[in-house]
Amino acid sequence: MQPEPLSTIEPGDRTLRVRYNERISERPLRGTLADAVTVSPRTGEVVVSHEREGLDVELEGGFRAGLVYRVSIAPTVKDMFENPMAVPFEWVFSTGDSIRPNAVVGQVWDATTGVGVPDALVELRRVVAGDEGPALGTGAPADTFAYFARTDTLGIFALRYLPTGPVELFALQDLDGDGEEDFGEAVRRYRFQLAAADTVVLPPSTLPLLPADTTWAVLEDAEILDSLTLRLEFDDFLDPTAPIEEVLVELTAAVDSTGAVVEAAQGAVAPGIEQVFHEAGFVVWADSVAEAQDAAHAAAAAAAAAAGDQPDAPLPDTVPPDTVPPDTLPPDTLPPGAVVAGAVVPDSTLEAGVEGEILDASAGEGAARPRTPDEFAREASQELLPNGRLVPQTTLVVRLAEPLPAGVPFDLRVERVINLSQLPGGGGTITIEREPPEPEGPPPGPRVPR
Repeated sequence: MQPEPLSTIEPGDRTLRVRYNERISERPLRGTLADAVTVSPRTGEVVVSHEREGLDVELEGGFRAGLVYRVSIAPTVKDMFENPMAVPFEWVFSTGDSIRPNAVVGQVWDATTGVGVPDALVELRRVVAGDEGPALGTGAPADTFAYFARTDTLGIFALRYLPTGPVELFALQDLDGDGEEDFGEAVRRYRFQLAAADTVVLPPSTLPLLPADTTWAVLEDAEILDSLTLRLEFDDFLDPTAPIEEVLVELTAAVDSTGAVVEAAQGAVAPGIEQVFHEAGFVVWADSVAEAQDAAHAAAAAAAAAAGDQPDAPLPDTVPPDTVPPDTLPPDTLPPGAVVAGAVVPDSTLEAGVEGEILDASAGEGAARPRTPDEFAREASQELLPNGRLVPQTTLVVRLAEPLPAGVPFDLRVERVINLSQLPGGGGTITIEREPPEPEGPPPGPRVPR
């Protein structure tokens, strides 16, 4: 290859020559030969020409004085028998500046999933004198030379032989591959100091990418998990760190296009709102309620066994209604708002003469546990991003103060929701209706022989 690795050449030379021990194909595994070659810093247009046993790389305007250049060749170059290079190849040379053994390593990741972003463009520029004013992560340095690399399939990158002093790192999800920041492409900037012998491993919180967003989160759907629990779905990722107590949720009797209450909702009283949760917080709360109920059931069964009712019987998994009077539970056994086993909760939709219902529980089971989304959603709500924060969700969970009457439509209004881009004002209105329970059929009669 020309020039030799770690050599110093005269400024102005224009062409690099790379030679292999066998013929190479004009068609790489993907993209073009120009895509396979990276010259950093980028001081001019790069033109790659195919030769019989190698590549010629020409830099428009020649190599500038006083710089250290790093040339990388991706393992997409292959021979005539379709065998690609085993590993990437690079070499370094200087046009007058000292070759500094420093490096910056990090990962670019998607701020909504935590997954590394492949083929993201990462640039590093020197912050020149007079440009130190903007805070870390804002503004653009005036240095026109960008030292750059592309991330691998895991979103990991490495930049080497870099300028010293204050520098800015720029990560771009370059969807169209043009190397320019376009509308809708996620971008992140980060400033720090770099010395000649530094190997900087950027912390995981440094380079999350979030596409530009100019609209707030809109309420799209509401799932009724049980008579006390609603799961709200939005069209955008929500900020899991936003103060949940600022979100406004309200249920009112459903109205038609003229603003009149629909017939099915006339006279109905809308349940109040007990609490609003981010989904991860609701899963933790629901699990704590279930654990407290299990503890109460086990304590009641143990007490019954100690009293001699069933000394040799195994402890039951559940306790029938009214086995444990509410006033026998120790204080603080259940979280606020938990349903006590066997408690009867009034329901405005029940027929006259029936005092209440045990929420979503069949006879003999006691009060039901709060229902949560399926196991996939539960696990997703507890996953962590590389920076240690919870993976953002597109949902909120609402716990009602009273059961939602069946067969009655209500308008659900949500306001003050903040999305992941910190845009406030999200929400919307949607009509919900809890389906009445299916009537139980008569018991099967005796079979009559024909």
